[in-house]
This record gives sequence, C-alpha cells and structure tokens, in this order.
Amino acid sequence: MYAENNVKKLLESALQEQIATGCPRAILEISAPSLGFAFASAQGLYDRKGSRRLRIDDTFRAASVTKAFTATLAVYLAANHYWSLDDPIAAFCRRK
Repeated sequence: MYAENNVKKLLESALQEQIATGCPRAILEISAPSLGFAFASAQGLYDRKGSRRLRIDDTFRAASVTKAFTATLAVYLAANHYWSLDDPIAAFCRRK
C-alpha cells in the first residue's frame, strides 16, 4: 500500500507539473486490475474561460493525435515481429 501511494503521489505531481509548465488541461487514468492498481486524476481548467476545474469524467477533442498513436503502435509491432509493414491489410481483416 505504501508503494502504491507513492506511485499515485508521483503521478499526481507529474500532472501538476504539466499544468504549471503551460499544458492547459490533462486527464490521466491508469487501470491495472491484475495488479490491483487504479489511478485517475484531472488537472487544469475545463475551458479557456476558467469556468470550472476539469473533472476526470470530462471529455475534450483529441484532434488528430490518434494517427500518431496508431502509427507508433504499428511500427512497434513490426519491430517486435508481430507483423511486417509490407503485409497486405487483407490478412488482418475478418472474413465473413
């Protein structure tokens, strides 16, 4: 429990540091049921008007950031020999 609390404090501190250095808002949730660990926190303001603090259940646009995540995962999986970037996409599609 002591180590878990330290990890949570470190994560909370990292989020606060992001806000202090100019990030307008951040939500972080980590769930690892097999380890018995869960963490959720929101830092910053919901909008530019500063009408209220951000909550962990708030949503906001992620814009095109998912493309970067997808590309990173594809290259990671290729580097670890799960597939080749030259494999045809049809090999990964379900057939009816």
